[in-house]
Amino acid sequence: FRFAVFALGSSAYPNFCAFGQYVDNILGELGGERLLKVAYGDEMCGQEQTFRKWAPEVFKVACETFCLDPDENLSNASFALQNESLSL
Repeated sequence: FRFAVFALGSSAYPNFCAFGQYVDNILGELGGERLLKVAYGDEMCGQEQTFRKWAPEVFKVACETFCLDPDENLSNASFALQNESLSL
């Protein structure tokens, strides 16, 4: 299986994004293949913007990995991201 993790957290706490790091490590230990290295969203500093940058990147890599046309599918995903309010 293949995966990508976007870890959420707050740099105000000492164990910033610890659960996301844990999930990423466990999935790797279980034999999963990382599509991208774990990404971190900081509640204190641009979490939503970081996600909006990461989402198209992981989508493109996933399309390439699964032999899908990223140009055709990315325009639909970008449109959805631009027009959807994220509830994090």
